[in-house]
Amino acid sequence: WRLTARRRRTAELGQVVEHIAVLIGTGCSLVGAMDRTVQRARGTVVDELATVAGWIRDGQPVAYALRRWATMTTCDGAGRLGAAARSATSADELAHRLAALAAALHERAHEERMAAVQRATRVAWAATALAAMAIMATVLR
Repeated sequence: WRLTARRRRTAELGQVVEHIAVLIGTGCSLVGAMDRTVQRARGTVVDELATVAGWIRDGQPVAYALRRWATMTTCDGAGRLGAAARSATSADELAHRLAALAAALHERAHEERMAAVQRATRVAWAATALAAMAIMATVLR
């Protein structure tokens, strides 16, 4: 049932990207949306995004800073965030691409949680079956 750190970070990234997409859709720039997200949210991905925002404030181009982050993080989807930022031709297109990325990350996180539940269910069923067999063996002696 427990998710690995990488899976938790990927799920968190889905929330962060969704928040950034909404802010961009309301008129914020990508950098402004990142700054507002960093100020308002908490988490490992948000802490990493604060570092990215610092790189950008220090003069690194947005696309380079996002690509650099994607190579350093263990968070699946970070590279796709950078790719969306590089390839979008307008703020509206970027907001749509980020919303689609957030939806894909949410779907992936959901599938991973369901797979974990299914594994736990199989283990519980197997343990129950073994316990029943042990009881039957004891009773039949």
